[in-house]
Amino acid sequence: MEVTDNMGNTAIDLISTPRQIKFISSHISEEQFSKLLITANMENQTLYHKAVTSENIKLLDALLKFATKKYLVWALQQRDSCGRTAMDLALQGERQTASKIIEVILQSISTEEAFTLLKSKDQQGNTLIHHLVMWECNHHNIEKVSVYLTTNQLLELFHLTKS
Repeated sequence: MEVTDNMGNTAIDLISTPRQIKFISSHISEEQFSKLLITANMENQTLYHKAVTSENIKLLDALLKFATKKYLVWALQQRDSCGRTAMDLALQGERQTASKIIEVILQSISTEEAFTLLKSKDQQGNTLIHHLVMWECNHHNIEKVSVYLTTNQLLELFHLTKS
């Protein structure tokens, strides 16, 4: 039996510190813990959405470290009731914080997983690369993202090769 509040939040949804993540993960199996991390509330938001929205980079980092890779990319691609992923929410925030959030996420996953995330589109059909260019970002920001990809993946993101 799952106990939720009026917003559909379980106790796991109220986690706000890396210490709480570590405590809970040490008391249940890795599989159970990963399933808790991808559980969504009534707004279809996971803890990843909440960590990004609150700009809690330490919590996001802990979530990424303790999650099993099996569920991680799926959780990061999970869309809330407004159709936004955690990455989409990051892009709606302040640019410097968004850049740090994106970097933390990309550091936590493989090259192939990073490519999957970077090529997924938001509701307007834009990828992360589109947003970086629209931000009129400098070379430094695109370099931060590009270190997580192969040359062929970068070329594909910029539509310079066939996918």
